[in-house]
Amino acid sequence: MSTYGRDYRVEDLRVLWPLGIGSALAAVVMFGLFISAPETIIRYATPEMLWLIAIALIYWQSRLWIMTSRGQMHDDPVIFAITDKGSQVIVLFMIVVTIMARFISIKLLP
Repeated sequence: MSTYGRDYRVEDLRVLWPLGIGSALAAVVMFGLFISAPETIIRYATPEMLWLIAIALIYWQSRLWIMTSRGQMHDDPVIFAITDKGSQVIVLFMIVVTIMARFISIKLLP
């Protein structure tokens, strides 16, 4: 038994993968509920743009789980996301979309 880190073992991956993937997708569902909330619609100039973030979240989380299954995740997931170039690009995209959705009014539907 290890006293360093979170004390997960390799055999724990069979349980952690489905739990992690399920939690990741549940977070996107919760974000969708946030987008649809009346308070969000009032606060954002173009709240529909936030759906681009939901798509980016699904892509990003899927990418992280695939990298984990390939054995490429050697750090804490937060540290990995901070240092990973792909994650940095996705997070930057989400920040830009959030700012645009908040302040720029775009008529998306006729």
